[in-house]
Amino acid sequence: MSNRGERISTGMTICTKCRDLVEVSFLSRRQGQIMRAFVQGKTVKEIQEEFFISEPTVYSHKMAILRATGCRDVVALCRWAYQQGLMEMLGWDENC
Repeated sequence: MSNRGERISTGMTICTKCRDLVEVSFLSRRQGQIMRAFVQGKTVKEIQEEFFISEPTVYSHKMAILRATGCRDVVALCRWAYQQGLMEMLGWDENC
């Protein structure tokens, strides 16, 4: 397991305990957590409250994630995650 804030460069996996996206070479652990929340359909306010961070910080993480994945919005991010086979691992529920 990596230290908090460390960038990981060994591919994609999901932590079996917390289901966080913990190994993506271009995302920090926190960005993986934020990406998971967006893919699950959570709002900025819900993410802000869940992670105890400010609204501008959520937007900052969102923009970094979109830049890193080449997506222009959260819908494209969800499509990208689906194409990468990450939806189930990220906790997406098709019954939402």
